[in-house]
Amino acid sequence: MKIKNILFFLCFTLVVIAANSQDFSSKNQLLKFKQFSLTEGLSQSSVLCILQDSKGFMWFGKRDGLNKYDGHTFKTYRYNYKDKNSISNSFKRSLVEDKNGEIWIGTNNGLNKYVTHEDNFERFKHNKSDDSLIDKI
Repeated sequence: MKIKNILFFLCFTLVVIAANSQDFSSKNQLLKFKQFSLTEGLSQSSVLCILQDSKGFMWFGKRDGLNKYDGHTFKTYRYNYKDKNSISNSFKRSLVEDKNGEIWIGTNNGLNKYVTHEDNFERFKHNKSDDSLIDKI
């Protein structure tokens, strides 16, 4: 099955679950959906992973960057070989928020932690010799 079909199925399933969990006893409650594209600021049209963090930000992992949406605008994070605090790779595979509210991003080149107060990233790489993580790659 193609990745677009899988993503569509997952999004559809999440919408159905969210819709079924809502209380529609009032006629004033309506679900509102907004579609985003490149013209609204997404770095690419294909989304590989999505996260809504505990602060309400939406994160979209893509093949060409990480997009953070604050409800009004997008900010795009990409790998920059000249900047050691940029994300380690522009191809995003996974997004997760831990119990401390830290955002972790899995890429083709290791694990990254978003540093909120600096608006940049710490990079971690797998150490095959002892199965640990090495930071500051």
